[in-house]
Amino acid sequence: MYERVAGDDRILTAIEVSKEHHDRSDTVVLARHDIYPDALAGAPLAYQRNAPLLLTTSGALHPDTATEIRRLGADRAILLGETAALSARVEADLAALGVDTTRIGGPDRFDTARRIAQEVSDEHVYIVEGADPDPSRGWPDALSVAPLAAHQQRPILLVTTEVLPEATKRAIDELDATEATIVGGPVAISEEVRAQVEEQGLILKEVAGEDRYDTSAQVATIAKAAGMSEDEPWLATGTNFPDALTAGPTVAAHGGVLLLVPPHVHEGGPTYGWLDTNAIRFTHVRFVGGPVAISEHVVEEVKAAVQDGVTPDPPPPPLDGETLAGPFTFETGSEGWTSDSTDPVVEWRVGPPGHDSGQSFNVPTYNNEMSTTLTSPEFAHPGGRVLLDWWQRVNTEEGWDYLTVGWSSDGEKFQTVEGYSGPNPDYPGFTNQRIEFVAPEGPLYIRFTLSSDALVTSEGAYIDDVIIQH
Repeated sequence: MYERVAGDDRILTAIEVSKEHHDRSDTVVLARHDIYPDALAGAPLAYQRNAPLLLTTSGALHPDTATEIRRLGADRAILLGETAALSARVEADLAALGVDTTRIGGPDRFDTARRIAQEVSDEHVYIVEGADPDPSRGWPDALSVAPLAAHQQRPILLVTTEVLPEATKRAIDELDATEATIVGGPVAISEEVRAQVEEQGLILKEVAGEDRYDTSAQVATIAKAAGMSEDEPWLATGTNFPDALTAGPTVAAHGGVLLLVPPHVHEGGPTYGWLDTNAIRFTHVRFVGGPVAISEHVVEEVKAAVQDGVTPDPPPPPLDGETLAGPFTFETGSEGWTSDSTDPVVEWRVGPPGHDSGQSFNVPTYNNEMSTTLTSPEFAHPGGRVLLDWWQRVNTEEGWDYLTVGWSSDGEKFQTVEGYSGPNPDYPGFTNQRIEFVAPEGPLYIRFTLSSDALVTSEGAYIDDVIIQH
């Protein structure tokens, strides 16, 4: 189940990553091994060309990289960056191997990303920090999102914390971009730059965690919702760039997800939490890089998080209150529940699948910019504590589309108690949910609401076996 994909250095690790997926490839993408700028945006291009992203020294083609190119049988190479990044000697060495070369490079990293974007070309772009005086910054968010961008074939464009470069503005115009997802919080990309991006006429989204590891975990969850699989996660260090850089296109080719890992994977942290939540589906976990990059101690911490995730949670305690309504199993139909929707073609309906039975109330697919409600029949409440217990299967766009649960005394004004976004922990299975709230004496209604934003949609929501107790 666990595998370390590594060589003795970053160049050899890139080769081992290539071997994980490519028995043969007509094309390779080459980047400089010791600095990241020109290669940050390269994953979508490499994935598009079904090519590995290999590293080489700047002054000449590294002999091990040459050996891998021969093994692949490649006859074309795309060089990322101008001759300051990969010299003319690298081109000459490739020519000696019988490999034709194309160079994609501009006067700086921002223009190189623009030129790569022309090859990928999509109206939705990812915008990330691509330069920082601190060498430990300027690359983590770009590498976290690289496999997702590759999978979706969306360009990655670069900014600095305080500046929206002219080359990036030009790229937005050339792409006729309409939407941008900013990856990273205001420490990485300032509010001023965000405003400047929005002034380009783009609809903005944001993926931002408390730190690079939280952001990476959020991106991995979004990748799941976009159709990538968490079954075979790839883990790379978040303290240096080379291994995650070269892994991006291969992770996308595998349809997997990439997760940056910190020097310590501790319980309560975002990396531990993501591993714990998704471990039940893991079939193969790859660590990219040797023990200098990901120590054996971190490997053991990851295994502990995975073990926690596959250890079944104890069943919820039995319901011990007075039942006010339910259980609603929806086996005989709506059982008095009603649906309303802002979208005439999307509403809650009774149908398969169900939790322990054949049916549930569900919205199997939904559209953008809509809201649809599922409201219980009225029932009498003596006042005080309400315990609501149900089973749900939910898969919405993480952080943007939500299933919310609320209550009302008059069937008109509802108070939201809880909200859910993204896939539920047991997806595609059902997860038990239980919430408590206080309501006054008199009529009581329960409502589930599925709402979406203007962009991506996912599967939807299923509700079953609802019980309301006092």
